[in-house]
Amino acid sequence: MVQYLILAVTCQALFLAIYDVFLKKATFFNYNRAYVLLSSLVSLLLPLLRVPTFEKLIPKQYTIPRISIYNTDTLINLEAVTVTAHTNTAWYEQFHWSFWLFVTGSAISFILFLIKLYKIESIRNRGKHILHGNYIEVIVPNSTVAFSFFNLMFLGDQLKEKQHSHILLHEMVHIQQKHSWDLVYFELLKIVLWFNPFIYIYQKRITELHEYIADEKSSTNGKKQQYQLLLAEAFQTENIAFVNQFFNHSLIKKRIIMLQKSKSRKTALLKYLTVVPLLIFITVYVSSCNQYESSSLETPITNAKIEYYGTNIDYHVGDLKNLTDEEKATQQKLINSLSEDGYTTLTLIDDFSARTVLELEDSGVSTNEPDVPFTVVYKKPMFKECESAVDASECFKEMLHKHVMNTFHYPEEALAKKVQGRVYILFRINTKGKVEVLSKRGPDKSLEAEASRIIKSLPTFMPAEDENGDPVNVTFAYPIVFKLS
Repeated sequence: MVQYLILAVTCQALFLAIYDVFLKKATFFNYNRAYVLLSSLVSLLLPLLRVPTFEKLIPKQYTIPRISIYNTDTLINLEAVTVTAHTNTAWYEQFHWSFWLFVTGSAISFILFLIKLYKIESIRNRGKHILHGNYIEVIVPNSTVAFSFFNLMFLGDQLKEKQHSHILLHEMVHIQQKHSWDLVYFELLKIVLWFNPFIYIYQKRITELHEYIADEKSSTNGKKQQYQLLLAEAFQTENIAFVNQFFNHSLIKKRIIMLQKSKSRKTALLKYLTVVPLLIFITVYVSSCNQYESSSLETPITNAKIEYYGTNIDYHVGDLKNLTDEEKATQQKLINSLSEDGYTTLTLIDDFSARTVLELEDSGVSTNEPDVPFTVVYKKPMFKECESAVDASECFKEMLHKHVMNTFHYPEEALAKKVQGRVYILFRINTKGKVEVLSKRGPDKSLEAEASRIIKSLPTFMPAEDENGDPVNVTFAYPIVFKLS
């Protein structure tokens, strides 16, 4: 979600930059309206796009990784299991503060939206209604307002005493072209994405375009000069943010300038082609971002720590695929030293990944044996109790869940702090059928420790085998959800 929001906001910023630099001053108002509407929608869809052809065109260090758990071919993502402890925690304390911030902002935006609708309804109720076929004219007493909302045209009765045919033509354009739908669309976006400043800029741009379109179509037949004088007058207006108001003081100057401006040449339409390279770049970049998980096992490690079952040792290495001779020698020296102490597994951990570099056996140092994907391994690892089961995979999952439920103890420290959440634990069933915890990631150290303890207490498995009957390693990503109720 974090990656999606960053990419969506960035896309909107780029689309708006293209509009303000190349398109805003052109008189192709309907084209600009389509651009603003489509770009706001496309920017919300593009971050979901994934084109395999483009996935590796952008180096990883320049991309935004997804904040998610392991998703590689060497892992099997097991279904989450939930363990629950009873506590007197209030229901609202079970949600993160960021969730409540989002809900509060959306609630405020929704209330403001309802207030605007209420204002329009109040004006409609105190006015006189005149049906004109496809629209309703609402005459507002003691007022000089002039605005439209869907098929309602609001006019102050004081305008009836003046020449207002241009105003009627202007508001009719808004009604005929259904401009109110555009404004309501952005109001709804503001409710969901209230924290995104570009949504407000988008709404401002579409409001300007609505007025330019209506001015252009209602100031024909040699009446442009008279229309400009009318725009220059100051009138009372209701403060309603998302209706098409004729006398919007902040827009009057811009509207006069646009009325005086010569029509853009058709060659200026070529400016719309500037969006093509932007779309290509965004597609390539988003596809590259979407291939990377924040916890990808392929993440190059430069500065890392080595964890030996709780003992952390700072260690500097390069990309594990391209170790220099000096780094290999340093690593070998460290391995020899640690193997003398009886440790069996070396795991490198950084902010986003964890991987086992190699395994140390009792007889000495062995090479790193690759893991085989659970989905393609010839014979899957299994609990000894599942040897005669009809569906060994289903039996494996059931026995694993049963073990977790029977073994877990909600940490006292987590209970005291009312901490709950999902702990992702990466573990391997090695060639000897033993479980090795490679990494864990959760909202609290005490929950991580408990999840690790649960997995380490698993019994010895019947190891996975390849087609030749040789044992192979299989790695699993397993979420354990700790919940307070």
